[in-house]
Amino acid sequence: MFNTNSNRMSSTHSRQQILQYRIERLKRRNETLQIIYRRLALLRLSVFFLGIILGAGISLQSPLAGGLVLAAFAVVFTVIALRHQKIARSIRRFELVQNLDRAQLARLELNWEQIPAPTPLDRSAKHPYDFDLDILGDNSLQQLLDTSVTRGGARKLADWLLDREPALIEIRQRQTLLRELIPLRRLRERLRLDFGFLPKGKLDGSRFVQWLDQQRQPLISRAAYVAGLSLAVLNAALLALHLLAGWPPVVIVSFVVYTCLLMLHQLKLGRLFGDAMIIEDELRSYRAVLQRLEHFSYRNSPGLADLCAPLRDPRQRPSDILKSVSRLLLGISSRANPMVYLLLNVALPTDFILARRLWRVQEHLRERVPAWLDLIYQMEALLSLANFAWLHPDYRFPELEESTTEKPPALRARSLGHPLLHAGKRVANDAAIENRGTVCLITGSNMSGKSTFLRTIGVNLVLAYAGAPVVAQDFHTTLFRLFTCIRISDSIADGLSYFYAEVRRLRMMLDEARRPDSRPLFYLIDEIFKGTNNVERLVGSRSYIRSIARHNTLGLVTTHDLELTLLADEIEGFYNFHFREQLSQGQMSFDYRLHRGPCPTTNALKIMALEGLPVEDQQKVEHS
Repeated sequence: MFNTNSNRMSSTHSRQQILQYRIERLKRRNETLQIIYRRLALLRLSVFFLGIILGAGISLQSPLAGGLVLAAFAVVFTVIALRHQKIARSIRRFELVQNLDRAQLARLELNWEQIPAPTPLDRSAKHPYDFDLDILGDNSLQQLLDTSVTRGGARKLADWLLDREPALIEIRQRQTLLRELIPLRRLRERLRLDFGFLPKGKLDGSRFVQWLDQQRQPLISRAAYVAGLSLAVLNAALLALHLLAGWPPVVIVSFVVYTCLLMLHQLKLGRLFGDAMIIEDELRSYRAVLQRLEHFSYRNSPGLADLCAPLRDPRQRPSDILKSVSRLLLGISSRANPMVYLLLNVALPTDFILARRLWRVQEHLRERVPAWLDLIYQMEALLSLANFAWLHPDYRFPELEESTTEKPPALRARSLGHPLLHAGKRVANDAAIENRGTVCLITGSNMSGKSTFLRTIGVNLVLAYAGAPVVAQDFHTTLFRLFTCIRISDSIADGLSYFYAEVRRLRMMLDEARRPDSRPLFYLIDEIFKGTNNVERLVGSRSYIRSIARHNTLGLVTTHDLELTLLADEIEGFYNFHFREQLSQGQMSFDYRLHRGPCPTTNALKIMALEGLPVEDQQKVEHS
């Protein structure tokens, strides 16, 4: 069922060299640009003051010559200022790329402090494996993988990692898309940079959707809109008659009515326009990403071409539609200047016009934007997984299939390792577990690697079902319902003891095993019933293992109770394996290799003795 394999070092050295070289090169380039930037700042200031002094001095002799000198210096100053701004943008871009590369290097080296913090997401303690396998949260698979900039992208990736009912067709589609994305490193980086010039924090597309939904009816009614335009025309006519034909200044009355109409709507208009301006930065970023996806050449990426097909209709490109929205928001932003605001509204009810146009834009986008955002979120989740695959070229895409009566459920892996363990410390094991009702009992000493082995199998199944490569040389699996009982903790708030929390978790697992489903339940149980005394633990463990083995299940159980190994005599498909330790010159060492059969040794008393605790009957226990 299981074989061991030698420790496999990750072949990420070339990726580390690439990233380290880029970081150093960008650092040198940035230092050069900083020097140029400071020199241009000094030159810009010098040209400004020199132009003022020379222009003013020459103007005393010749106003025309002085004006020409000022104009010439203004042109030179403008050219330098534009160059200065361009250098500033380049510095900012280089710094962003450096930060991205440093984060990449941190992911390779598992330097958690340098990897961007994971996006906080809602979690449920009832999830079958999230907490046990470190899927979400700090120092987790999510933190290692997630390169998304939007909250929706982070949520999409988490949904794939936490999917309780993975579908084979969706997994294979993701694998196809990832294989196309892996070599497209430049596209991945540019999409990140399109999002990069933003304040800190994740973009939240839900605000954009809420803004579209908040105004189902126009804030400015058609009657008010027509009245405003009519009064504006009347004002112009009465003013012309007053100036040209000598009519009485009746325009004053109509203008007061016009002003009152505008003022009656100012409070509501201010809120409307304020909400619109909040999403301006996000809108700009979404437009940049959509535009890049629209114009990318998909000649060698048919899967990506199909995914992005909704964006590529030349008659209605999303980026063009959002560009028109940006122009509208630019007009709205001009209201911040009181003088411009008066000039815009004195002759025409510009606020009314902008509000009506904004409502029509919201109507136009309301049905389209959610689909665009979902595509962006899918692309971000795919980019995260593709980046993971690029960083680790030695990881392999798994082979997956549905289990049938002709093809029993199976998991077979060669040189399987844990992605959250550094390659230099990771010990890989081969694994093979097949057929319904199979139980693999793993015994072994404390700290010998039992829990890590369970998590290694579990987390690689999660990666496989997300469509990502796994930490193995070969990996074949059918679809399972994954359920774990590894990291149990008591709850003071809920009044739960450790033992009762474990019982509830194992009850949830057994209920899931009894639920009719074509996919078998693949369970991972660590130190079964360790929260109670030896006698009751042994009885309970035997009963539980017998029960769960009768259902549509297969899985692994670790324990210190060597008596449980005798179940191999009564349960068909029950296999014993163990991890072991060595004691040499007063030092305990572990090889973290899986071996067949029950564990021949224990180490609890040895550890007590090594730490200086009194263990009078150690030899007697060992001989017994």
